[in-house]
Amino acid sequence: MTDSWEQFGSNGASSWTDPVTFVYGSYSWLNEKPIHYCLASLSVRDLWDDVRLMSEIPGVEKWGFEALFQRVIREDWVTQIKNQYLSSTERLKFFPPVVIALLPCLNDAPLRQYEPPGPFSFKVVEKKGVYAELQGLRLHFPTGSEQKFPMFGQPGILSWDRTKFVAIAIDGQHRISALRKFVPREGQTADSKDVPATILVFDPDLPIGRDLIQATREIFIDINKNAKTVDDSRLILLDDRNFYNRLTRSMILQAYPDGENASLLEYKKIDDEIALEIPGGIPQELVDTAAGRESADIAKLKSWQFTSAFILNRAVQYFVFEDRFERFEEILETQDFATESESEMESSVARRREEYEDGDDEEAVISDHDMLSFRPSVTKQLAERALKMHRGLLVGVFTAFSPYKEHIDRFAKAAISEDGDVIRSLLLAEGSLPTKPAMEFATKVALELKGDDAVFRRVKKAIGKLSRASGWEDSLVWYSVFQRGLLFQPTFLRRTMELGRGKAFGSREEFALTYVEALNELNELGVFARAYSCGSKRVWDGIALKTGESGDPAMDGSDSAAKRTGQLTRLLVLAVMSKDSGGYRHTKANYAKQGIQGAVTAVQNGWIRYAKAKDNLAGTPKEPDQYQMEAIKQLERVLKPIADADKI
Repeated sequence: MTDSWEQFGSNGASSWTDPVTFVYGSYSWLNEKPIHYCLASLSVRDLWDDVRLMSEIPGVEKWGFEALFQRVIREDWVTQIKNQYLSSTERLKFFPPVVIALLPCLNDAPLRQYEPPGPFSFKVVEKKGVYAELQGLRLHFPTGSEQKFPMFGQPGILSWDRTKFVAIAIDGQHRISALRKFVPREGQTADSKDVPATILVFDPDLPIGRDLIQATREIFIDINKNAKTVDDSRLILLDDRNFYNRLTRSMILQAYPDGENASLLEYKKIDDEIALEIPGGIPQELVDTAAGRESADIAKLKSWQFTSAFILNRAVQYFVFEDRFERFEEILETQDFATESESEMESSVARRREEYEDGDDEEAVISDHDMLSFRPSVTKQLAERALKMHRGLLVGVFTAFSPYKEHIDRFAKAAISEDGDVIRSLLLAEGSLPTKPAMEFATKVALELKGDDAVFRRVKKAIGKLSRASGWEDSLVWYSVFQRGLLFQPTFLRRTMELGRGKAFGSREEFALTYVEALNELNELGVFARAYSCGSKRVWDGIALKTGESGDPAMDGSDSAAKRTGQLTRLLVLAVMSKDSGGYRHTKANYAKQGIQGAVTAVQNGWIRYAKAKDNLAGTPKEPDQYQMEAIKQLERVLKPIADADKI
């Protein structure tokens, strides 16, 4: 690395690294003994020549686990970083600094102690500043005072003898590997290709009870254990590149779109010739926009909220078939987009299709996370396209299905009352706070309202009336599973419904209207009530239930349970529609004809799985054929009463 300061340290010997410019820092105030760090910038050539990965050190396999302080490099991760991040033209690139430990070594293997151990020795060189020296390591500070370590932020120059020190990556080895693949050693000629790095130098006066290997391993564990990824809810609200996240936000009606004036809550016809009426989106006040994966399926929703951004996001992913690009293109009708199109959206989608079709090539693998990530402007257009094409389903199911519509209607009435502005503000503010049993309103607005007891009591009473209706939705795990399943496999759902009605739908809007009407009829029949049972078995046994160690049933909030629920919903919708056209006999011979064999198999396997688990815990397992026969009978018991329009 070329430096404006005087070259030092190499003494003409090829074993010394080029000088590295850095800014000094130290965690001396947090530790018994200081950990010195150098904030530097390395070129990719430096990463090739001077930084070692654990796997590159000869004999590392013989060290034993006590000497190791890195995980095995996963080549699929490296390829993913290179292809989907570094090579992508759709995104900005920035890496956090890699962390490198500079350790004394013998034959490339790190030593546990400096030889000889002892503190850094500093000396003042006239007109050249201060040197800190160990055998094979030099830190040069152009300015400084004798026998004092430099202050934080002081610039310096670092160099080491590769035969006496080894620079090992303890955080960022996958990034380094990807950068090396992206810029091969023979292609790296420019020093300007820089990567931020934090180079750690342990003080020779080590803390009692630790050697250099132990200290390095401890830092590696702490870096990786304490790192916090961005919460799912934050990604949904802030990520402009991912199609799922952008479309999820588009489904939610922002409470104050201009930051001042509240949005209107009006139900309008989705099409002049279609009776389906929906609002501009799901009211933000009724959506938990803070819950992430860990809390979306637990009792974390406030009493007035009926869904979360995370649940909607998962439902959207089911809608476009979980990253299967050909399904995404089918639903958004982008199959004819060409790479040479003048439209950035069309050309970007076409290029992604080519990348996806070449997915068998290791160099072209596209991760699930990045499959539908584009430049923000492209993602925005795709989300708008999806919402325009499928608004009836995406928004209608969550606003026109009767349990949700009744809830939104109650909120809309409260929003236009004399306390409407205060109520909406409180719902938004309180909705972002952690849920605690019987917690009083804790926001600044609520506390200020206590100064006017009449208004405070009136507002609390109004909000209390917005609670979710009692019934099958009392279990928030079930609530989440059910909602995520509502949009599962829309193309299969449409084909099944067309078979049930005996003719094709004339439009997407007609399909959406018919689906919502079928859901409402099933709801009126009591099909979605959690207590609904056929004989001694509940309908959802094995679909959204699991067995605990005691053998007692518990709600299953997994994605698998949500998908099974979606497949069962498809069969229920077929049953309720079939009664208007004479009814179908739900026998094995008709399943293939009706195009529902896959859903039937999934539902039956779900029941079988749960029944087996329950019987195994009880020590009363049955023969496989017995489970299969019971599952067939159970499906018949579930569907026949609906097709016959019997009240349940």
